[in-house]
Amino acid sequence: MTNKQDFKLPLKLIVLDVIGTIALGLGFAKAFAGINFIPANMRFENDGLTLILLGVLLMMPMMNYILKTVLKKATNRN
Repeated sequence: MTNKQDFKLPLKLIVLDVIGTIALGLGFAKAFAGINFIPANMRFENDGLTLILLGVLLMMPMMNYILKTVLKKATNRN
């Protein structure tokens, strides 16, 4: 017997995660490959690291939601 439980992610968390993934990728491109995609008048020191941190922060709400949902379902099962 299978116990299928639906797990649906809110759209706002998916959008935040996509934006965070893009920021993370652009930050890695800047920090490690030296690709300058930011216009010259908007560049600042450590802008690659800033984009990496921004990407991680934008991805955290989805990870928090997934972790809380999994832990809640695990405690309800016992």
